[in-house]
Amino acid sequence: MKIIRMMTTRRTKTHIHNKMISMKIIIKIILAALLVGCLRRMPDNYYQLVRFSCFVGFTAIAYLESKTKNILSYLGIVLAVAAAILFNPFDRLTFRRYIWQQIDLGVGITLGVWILSDLLYLYGNKLKEKVYKSFSFTINIIKCINYISVGEVLFIVFLLLILYAIIHFILAST
Repeated sequence: MKIIRMMTTRRTKTHIHNKMISMKIIIKIILAALLVGCLRRMPDNYYQLVRFSCFVGFTAIAYLESKTKNILSYLGIVLAVAAAILFNPFDRLTFRRYIWQQIDLGVGITLGVWILSDLLYLYGNKLKEKVYKSFSFTINIIKCINYISVGEVLFIVFLLLILYAIIHFILAST
């Protein structure tokens, strides 16, 4: 009886954890779509909607990340809180339009990588089996990914995006 109770408890915790990851993925997809929409010329109301949606969405992501108690979630919390501060609709940061476009593109790409890492975490084993049957070259890449944590990859991508924005800003100002 105790074994059955322990198995159902473990399964329920895993199920709840997978639902939280799925919720985070849905929020990230919506935010990435809104941010990609900012690359075109839109009315001012759209940008206000994006600011408010990003603020609420990144705050929700930070909250959901805080519910998972692992080391990688702390990096997710820091990224989400930084993005929520950046897109704060109450105390706005003012940049020129082309700088906002670079920021929107960088955050959108970072969200895309974050979505892919969540999907790999959620469906990693099933995906590895399918890839193993299909392609032999990608097996080596997936084996390499196992040795690098998702947080390290996200941190490297985030640093590269910041470096790209700084270089672009310096070149554009000269």
